[in-house]
Amino acid sequence: MELIGVTREPGKRDGLLLGMTASFFGDLVMSFILANIIVWAHVAGFTRGSVIGVLVWIGFIAAPNLPQGLYEKRPFKLFAINSGYWLVGLFIVGGILASWH
Repeated sequence: MELIGVTREPGKRDGLLLGMTASFFGDLVMSFILANIIVWAHVAGFTRGSVIGVLVWIGFIAAPNLPQGLYEKRPFKLFAINSGYWLVGLFIVGGILASWH
């Protein structure tokens, strides 16, 4: 919040429940898509699944979000925080899905 200059007003609801619910369903959709990519790539094992997760992150998270942050003149630290969350998540989920497959 500090990096983008947002302050929290006391007593005002911030929509946390709605955001977390939307995030949960978005994560399910993304995991379903990643699972299909892993199947199509005929990948098995945690390491190879993690590589697919990182490649998906590079192509669909980092590639569009880095230039957007540059256009908006936002600190690189904000990109690292927001995109790093997705990198770790896709790395772990890719590995789990490929191991499970």
